[in-house]
Amino acid sequence: MSIKVGNTEVILGTMFSGKTSLLLKKFKENSRVERFVNMAFKPRKDTRDGQTEIKSHDGFSIDASPVGSPLEILKEVDDMKSFVASFEHIIVYIDEVQFMDDVIISVIQNLNSQGIDVICCGLNMDRFGKPFGAMPNIMAIADERTQIKTKCRCGAEAYVSFGNYINKDSQVAIGADEYEPVCKKCFYVRRLED
Repeated sequence: MSIKVGNTEVILGTMFSGKTSLLLKKFKENSRVERFVNMAFKPRKDTRDGQTEIKSHDGFSIDASPVGSPLEILKEVDDMKSFVASFEHIIVYIDEVQFMDDVIISVIQNLNSQGIDVICCGLNMDRFGKPFGAMPNIMAIADERTQIKTKCRCGAEAYVSFGNYINKDSQVAIGADEYEPVCKKCFYVRRLED
């Protein structure tokens, strides 16, 4: 008896590193394959580009289902399975996965156990330099991890997305203008200035 299992890929890095661009590239490449069914999701709390769209900073976009809970992903996939033939392959894409709670781990494992691939992307660290949400656990179960790098304004490799906003205690402020990729040295210097 042969059992088909899916793979999980996680794309991680700082803001402006190209995580969502790579996710969208993979979506568009896989969309050319006739037997693939591609389903994209994003956290409902991410309202930057509207509720039903994943959009990269370079302007590319795809339609996506907003979810308040990772369990909604399972429901939508189950609904889709009733419309697709058994030879078709489902791939699930999740943007800004760091905003999802730890239930996302069991959802990803459930999807993989059904032979469904999952490709997700998000920040690996919050603005305080701490692991962000479920990302450490997603990284632990992922079959493939792609860390994308960008530069700090000083020219060094960026380490974290530093929050430039007034509420110094909040982990999250949704909006690209609120963050800046900074290297480890600049991160610690700016933290001392806070």
